[in-house]
Amino acid sequence: MKTLYVRIVLTTLAVMALSSLVSFLLTNVYYQLYLKPENAERLTEIATEVQTFVSATDVEAELYLTHLGELGYQLAIFDEQSLKPVFYGEAFREQTLQASNVQEVLAGGTYSGVSKNEGQLFVTGFFNNELSNSIGVPITINNETYALFIRPSIEQQLGEFREFLAILITFIILFSILLVFVSTRYIVSPIEQLTRATKRLSKVQFDVVLPTNRKDEIGQLALQFSKMMKEWQQLEGMRQEFVANVSHEIQSPLTTIQGMTTALADKDLSIKQKAYYLEQINLESKRLSSLSRQLLTLASLENSGPEMSEVSLNQQWKEVFQATAFKWREKELYIESDLPSLEVSADAQLLYQVWLNLFTNALKFSHHGGTISIEGRRTSSHTEIKITDNGQGISEAAQPYIFERFFKEDQARTSEKSNNGLGLAIVAKIVKLHGGTIDVTSEKGKGAMFIVRLPHEK
Repeated sequence: MKTLYVRIVLTTLAVMALSSLVSFLLTNVYYQLYLKPENAERLTEIATEVQTFVSATDVEAELYLTHLGELGYQLAIFDEQSLKPVFYGEAFREQTLQASNVQEVLAGGTYSGVSKNEGQLFVTGFFNNELSNSIGVPITINNETYALFIRPSIEQQLGEFREFLAILITFIILFSILLVFVSTRYIVSPIEQLTRATKRLSKVQFDVVLPTNRKDEIGQLALQFSKMMKEWQQLEGMRQEFVANVSHEIQSPLTTIQGMTTALADKDLSIKQKAYYLEQINLESKRLSSLSRQLLTLASLENSGPEMSEVSLNQQWKEVFQATAFKWREKELYIESDLPSLEVSADAQLLYQVWLNLFTNALKFSHHGGTISIEGRRTSSHTEIKITDNGQGISEAAQPYIFERFFKEDQARTSEKSNNGLGLAIVAKIVKLHGGTIDVTSEKGKGAMFIVRLPHEK
């Protein structure tokens, strides 16, 4: 399996090779279209100057041509009697030349082999060290006509520079490859760390530190991964706490039921004692049933959205009052209701659960003969419902946590066995699903006020 590191290295090297090939081919095309005509014209001017100088002066042609060869030119001289040339300067790699071309020059014409030369695919015509890749002009030496073919000696003129260029290109390639390996390791290293972190995270191990100081995309990825890992760690802690709370809430009534059933097996129990134990078993069973029902409600809220419809709040609160009439009449509570005709877009069943849970809490923690008031009003952006009681109240320290699952205040609010700490969590979840908010204002011993705000449009 090819790792990302190997893939990046191979891809970079392939890009370097391909870009070099394409660049060379484009350079070759540029030479053939633009530079070759210029080179042919310039070399023709040099050949013409040599022709003029040799023909118009009394200079010794042999010595002059030898000096030209030493200055970096390749020359070939053909006479009229023999087609075997005399060479000056560096030797041509390929010395073949058609006789017709020689005869053309001897007859007074000009041979332009540079412009006619067809460059190879990977070598520009300028570097073809061939006699045919030259310029030919006639020259007169001692009243005799000769054919002079001339071209610059690339080996002699660019020898040192070519060596320097070869060394430079070699070092560029070597250092480029080395830097590709090093830079790719720098790029891939954080990804390898992320991979290791993912493996540890899958084993629920959160002791992973990632480099988040980079400002590029990988740094952003590492930063987001670190945030996700912290959130996952919090969720894992919440999950473990949730499991522990559920286990505790279930274990307590089960222990009670087990003890009561064991006690009922005693034949010496009186009828009164048996009735008491049966009543306690019934209460604990109801507690378990309530717990399972509320857990199912929470699970369903996590997995499904509300089914919205137009809901009359007045009608829902009438149903809440009727359903709890026995409890508030038993405690001789005074119920104040100030609800104008209000309608909201909501899930009727879920919203009824909100009012029932909040009103039941108010009943539970109100003193005998106390007062519970329900107020409603409509603003430009939302509908607001206030549920106020003058009962036990909630301490300031507990208020930030009352909407968390299984939270119970340490004192009077835990005295009720039916309280499992899920009611307000369900209320908060339902209100949030409707795009609303719920707030509490309370003072210990002076009651509590819950304010639910539902937007006109979710």
